[in-house]
Amino acid sequence: MFAIFSEDYSGKVWTVGWGALLLFGGIVALHTSLFGKSKIWEKILATHVINSDATVLDMGTGHGLVLIKIARILGQDGHIKGIDLWKKQDQFDNSAKQLEQNIQDAQIVCEVSIDTGDIRALPYADQQFDLITCSFVMHNIKGSDERTKAFVEANRVLKKDGTLILVDTEHKSREYQHTLESLDFEVTTKSEGINGWWTGPWMGSYSMIAKKDK
Repeated sequence: MFAIFSEDYSGKVWTVGWGALLLFGGIVALHTSLFGKSKIWEKILATHVINSDATVLDMGTGHGLVLIKIARILGQDGHIKGIDLWKKQDQFDNSAKQLEQNIQDAQIVCEVSIDTGDIRALPYADQQFDLITCSFVMHNIKGSDERTKAFVEANRVLKKDGTLILVDTEHKSREYQHTLESLDFEVTTKSEGINGWWTGPWMGSYSMIAKKDK
């Protein structure tokens, strides 16, 4: 009888424990989505000098979280472009119309352009941008060969002394670093801690600062 009680008790403890873990993971992921991503980029941009007249590209811009933060740094002579395929499965209410509204609400003074396109085939001239940003986008591209295409395109449109700043999740940082180094970038990778946790430390986020080798 004690054995039956013990098994029943253990089962309940396991169920409660698993439920608590799922609840914790959900709360942590919600924090990252609503606040953590923004904090990560605020920290990165606070330590990266962006000239007021820079030309910037935000790849996979979505709702414009990064685009708007950088646009507020740029002056009237600056220009930032955002490009996306606007896939609904990547982000809730993911649309150019929503981004346009967000930009209008932000009261930005620099020039802003929004394009629809695939970051694996960017519709821009060679060596056009001083800075390229990419926030939680690369892992949505399936297949390492396809992700490499996006990095090759970023390299093509980035100026010789330009910088690529990437933030992403899933365990692909080694792949990204290897690809970027093969394109002659100098890469610094950093874990972003609790602000980048998607359910917990086992699914964290990382930033990569990639500078082109002059």
